[in-house]
Amino acid sequence: MKKLTAIAIALILVCGCLLGLCACGNQEQPQTQPSEEQSTETQTEIERRMIINSEPFVITAKDGFDNFGVTELLCDATETYSFTASNEDTTWKVFVLDEKSADGARYLPQAEKPALEGDGTLKIEEGKYIYILCSESAFTADTASGATLSIDYAPADDEDVTPDYLFTKGVWSASIDGEIDTYFIFDDESNGHTARADGTGGVPFTCEQSGYNAIFHFGSPDDVTEATFSTGDNTGTFKYDDKEVTYFFEAVNGADPATFEVPAAE
Repeated sequence: MKKLTAIAIALILVCGCLLGLCACGNQEQPQTQPSEEQSTETQTEIERRMIINSEPFVITAKDGFDNFGVTELLCDATETYSFTASNEDTTWKVFVLDEKSADGARYLPQAEKPALEGDGTLKIEEGKYIYILCSESAFTADTASGATLSIDYAPADDEDVTPDYLFTKGVWSASIDGEIDTYFIFDDESNGHTARADGTGGVPFTCEQSGYNAIFHFGSPDDVTEATFSTGDNTGTFKYDDKEVTYFFEAVNGADPATFEVPAAE
């Protein structure tokens, strides 16, 4: 009898343990709360993925408002791009990286130097990551304004466009070594006359302009004087019969070719 009683007690204890384990298994396990650092990293993930393409691209202050003011772009074409802000109250910084930022958006200003601040142009290669940092974010303002940053292909450099005429109606001084030597007075793009700065006279001329080159006929159609001009330094080189002369040209603002008179020597 005592032996049976001991066995019964043992069985009761075993069953009790099993029931206890089952009860523990059914209890809801407590959720592990993310640390402050983990929460911050989640906030810094950049969810917006956009590509600059052939159309003008506009970023608003709202785009990166909840992401420390940062918007990420991926450049899909090597071009020179223009960046234009809609107002002066909101500032924009442009960061260009070879690879995706590993530190998160909030650390960009500390880790990288912006390639551009405010309006301007940047040549950006295909495959580069572009991060646009707006001064407006959830940490600096209650709500985002309507400020925008427009991105477009930059206009072609004026130097790459060959003009039909460099000279039209007007008066230009031509200097040598800093001293005015001659005035070129154009009645139109093909006709005019010169006037010596020392008042000793001048000659009529006709000219045929073709971009940065021209042929002048001084005093007679038989005279052929070739000239080559550079708008980079405002110079013109004339190949006369016996010499080659380079002048520095400067427009005489407000001068009327019909009434212009050589200023008196000081």
